[in-house]
Amino acid sequence: MKEECTITTDRQCSPCVAPTYSDGGQTCEQCNGKGQYNDKDGAAFCKTAKAGYKPTSDRKVRMNLNKTGTGT
Repeated sequence: MKEECTITTDRQCSPCVAPTYSDGGQTCEQCNGKGQYNDKDGAAFCKTAKAGYKPTSDRKVRMNLNKTGTGT
């Protein structure tokens, strides 16, 4: 899913909010790939969860597959 950036008064795009990213500053894109997540606003790329981890359903944190509870 892509959405247009918001143009600020200085004609720069506002930062994309997690779990989206923008590598070119024109659109915000969701981190939808297998194992991808993003926990930072203004990211230029998605992070990939390490082996044994997976993103939470909102794709904002990664969670250990061997434990229950909140993401790490």
